[in-house]
This record gives sequence, C-alpha cells and structure tokens, in this order.
Amino acid sequence: MRYNTALLLPALLALAPSILAKKDAPFFETTPFKGEVVNILYFDDSSVALLQELESGRIWRSEDAGKGWKQEKELNGLGIIKNPYDNKVATVLGETKHWITYDQGKSWDSFETELPPSPEAPLNWHATDSKKILINEIDNCFTAPCLGRSYYTTDGFKTKPKPLIEDRRMCQWAKGSERFLMDSDKHDDRILCITRGKYSDRTKDFRLLMTDNYFKDFEEPVMSSGRTVQGMANMAAVKGYIVAAAKADHSSELTLYVTTDTETWHHAEFGDHKVEQDAYTILESTNYSIQVDVMTSKYTAMGTLYTSNSNGTYFTKNVEHMNRNERGFVDFEKIANIQGVVMINVVDNWEDYEKKGSGKKLKSKISFDDGRTFEKLRIKDNDKKELHLHSVTNLHNSGRVFSSLAPGMVMGVGNTGDQLGKYTDGDLYVSDDAGLTWELALEEAHKYEFGDQGSILVAVFDEGYTVNVMYSLNL
Repeated sequence: MRYNTALLLPALLALAPSILAKKDAPFFETTPFKGEVVNILYFDDSSVALLQELESGRIWRSEDAGKGWKQEKELNGLGIIKNPYDNKVATVLGETKHWITYDQGKSWDSFETELPPSPEAPLNWHATDSKKILINEIDNCFTAPCLGRSYYTTDGFKTKPKPLIEDRRMCQWAKGSERFLMDSDKHDDRILCITRGKYSDRTKDFRLLMTDNYFKDFEEPVMSSGRTVQGMANMAAVKGYIVAAAKADHSSELTLYVTTDTETWHHAEFGDHKVEQDAYTILESTNYSIQVDVMTSKYTAMGTLYTSNSNGTYFTKNVEHMNRNERGFVDFEKIANIQGVVMINVVDNWEDYEKKGSGKKLKSKISFDDGRTFEKLRIKDNDKKELHLHSVTNLHNSGRVFSSLAPGMVMGVGNTGDQLGKYTDGDLYVSDDAGLTWELALEEAHKYEFGDQGSILVAVFDEGYTVNVMYSLNL
C-alpha cells in the first residue's frame, strides 16, 4: 500500500486555514458502545451528532463532533430522520411513540401514532415551514392493495397529530421541495395524495387528490387531456417539479404528468420511447429540467438518460446504455455544490450484453454541461490513461458516492484501463477540480470520507481486516 503525499488540493485551503497551524495530526477519541451503532447523523454546519444502537434502539448525542457521547435516556427508536431543509430539526421514530427536536437535540417533544410508521416513507417535510410535517403509518397489506393512514401537524407536534386521510397510497406537501414555487406564497398548505378510487380500492381506480384544508375539502386535478386520470401509481417531488405516474388498466405502460404549480399538468413526451411500470428512475435533476433514466428493455439492466425542457413537457435523449441494476439504482451522480457536473457508468458492450447475455463491460464518463455531452475520466499528466470508478450500483460508502459538501472535491474507487474491474482490484483516486483530472491517492480499495468541509480526507482499507485509519492534511 502506497500513500501519495504529493496531493495538492489548493481550492480548499481557504475553508480551513488554521488546521495545519494548530496541529500536525488530527485528534482521536475512542468511545465504546455495547452494540453496533447505526444512523450516525451530523447536523450540518455544527459539531452536534446523533447515533443509534442497532439492537437496543438507544439514542446517543454528541456536542463536540463525536469526541464525547451522552445517552438520551428517554429516547428509544427504530431510526433517526433529519429534516433536509432545517439543520436544527430531527425526529426519532419508535413503534408508536416518537420524538422531535428543534434545537439539534438539546430538548425533545414526544408524540404518538396508533400504528408504527411506514418503513418506506414515514415522514414528509414541508420545505419552507419546519413545523408542518406529514407522518405516514405502516400500510395495511392484509387486503390488497396496500393502503394506509396519514397524520399531519402544523405546530411541530406540540399538540397531538391530527388524522389527514385514510386509505392513501402516498401523500406529500406541494412545497415538499425547496425549489417548488420557491418565490411564491401560493399553496403553502396544499397537500397531494394518491388514494383509493371513489368507488373501489383497485389500483386501476387510484386517484390523485389535492387539498388546501387537510381534506375538509379536496379536488381532483385535471390533466393535460382535459380530464381527471385514474390509475395513479406514484408521485415524486423533483426540484421545482412534481411528477405523477398513471398506469392504464391491463397495461404496464405509464403516463407521466408534470407540474410546476399543481394547477397545470403536462403530459411528459419521450418521443417514440414508452415508459413502463418499475422501468424508470427519476434522477437528481437540474434546477431547470428533470432527468430520468428509462430502461431500454424490461429484460436488461440498462437505461437511457432523458432530460426535459423547462416545464417538463418534452424529454430529449442524452446518452444510451446507462448502467443500472434490478432494484432501479442507476450509476449516476451530480457532483455536489458544482453546477453542471455529472458522473455516470455506461455499458460499453451493450450489444453482446443485450443479445448474448454477456457480462457487462462498464466505462465511466463525466459531463460538465448537465449531461448533454460526456467524456472520459482523465488521469492528471497522463491523458492516455482512462479511469473507471465504482458507482451507485456497487455502493460501499454511505451517502453520496463521489462528492461532498467540499466544492470540487471528488473521490472514488476504481482502476485505469479499457473497462471497470472488480472492486477489490481497484485503488482510491481523488480529484480536486470537480472530476476534470484524477490522481492515485491510495493503492487498494478503501472506504473514504471528507472531513471538515474537505480540509481532511480519511480512508479505511476495505478489502479485509485493518486497524489503520489513513488521513491526509497536505492540502
């Protein structure tokens, strides 16, 4: 194993100018726990962290970035969920008793539901009002289809949560994304739900309903066809858009409807390509378009990247043969805090894979224009070498695969050559220019993390047992 001490990451020196002056090495503190710890959660721009013991459900809190931990003795949960829009808010969800904090865990309020929360989507946060929250109970699947009950609060559970709707497939705030109606006060209380049909609970009759007063009244939106649509199957908030998918009876084909205000809904057009149920993935999109990976065929784990126009009406094809897996995960990541940079893996031998069932030969590509064009990953000072990195479909790290909050800092495990090899044959590479050029950081595969907004890089050997933690401060 060789450690490259010549890595220079000058773009981040300004973020932590005093770290090298204070110490020659990081400070380490060891804290023993009785059981395996999971759900380690940091509140952004703070030194406060929470974690959970897996078997016991005990919750611990640190105020000094993990140096010391104190058990939150009144709390015992199944999981910890942080509000993505407010760095002071988090919940601990239990079986039927739950807790919420609005001050990063200094104090907690409890609330209860009749049934345990849904394991798939237990909460839906309002993007501009952290007191407004939807909580979804576990679905009743004893009689198909699976439907459940949702509650709401407008005071952050200071009072008992109120029932919102029975027999829903899913619910979300209209303003469940930061960019949706970002500069408007309209529809602050609007909620959208996919529910059972008016006269039946068959999936072909599922409806999309909207309410501005917590279902005292509601309406069924009219789509671009000039009528309401049954067979609603799914819904998602994407940047400044909401996408709803409807499935026709006796067909696997889906129709996608897109809105930027919940009032006007457009039929999404993909040219001559059909979108089928469980055969598309809505990706992390741009601020001005939706990006979707649509499966090439239901029999192959490959897809085509499409990008919409500004209102989500028309989608154009960007790149074919994107690598994906059977669970719908796609080798696609937008580099954090850098506009326009996207990294993907494509199936280079797609014809042999599609027609002969050959194993995939993957290549990594990068785009600097939001996916319109792609190029190879380059090794610094050696333009002839081509780099390939393991991505979402072979995930070994938590959170983002390559990037972090540190602007321009990117890391990954992979290899040079004509295709991506085995993970255990890979090495750790780093880029300090948002993926434009790459350098070898450590030989062998490593788990990695960015510390202190990129002023320290940390790596742990990931091909077997180790007692060493590697770090780099030479920025």
